[in-house]
Amino acid sequence: MDPRQRPRRIEIIQNLRERITEARGNGWLGEAEGLQVSFDFVMAKLNSLKRTPTDGRPQLGRPAGRTSAAYGPRPPSSTLASTRSSPLTQSRTCAANRGPGGSTLISK
Repeated sequence: MDPRQRPRRIEIIQNLRERITEARGNGWLGEAEGLQVSFDFVMAKLNSLKRTPTDGRPQLGRPAGRTSAAYGPRPPSSTLASTRSSPLTQSRTCAANRGPGGSTLISK
């Protein structure tokens, strides 16, 4: 976010505070809730601006390292075995590759 937008963000925050107060005073709870969501978003943007370098360089952050924890635990070997095709599946596949009269179809 451009640091020059900070005064505008503060103006928006003040306006949202006034509108939230008015909505609650009139009993417009749904309107107040929607305005609160907008208020929270603008506040988050303003806080992110505080963490941005002032020399104009983008702050990319530090990349996350690849760890084994990022990939989760390995499945047990019994799970791996169950994903392989069984003899029944293999025989169905062979039967599906046979043509009329039981001759084997060859595909290239």
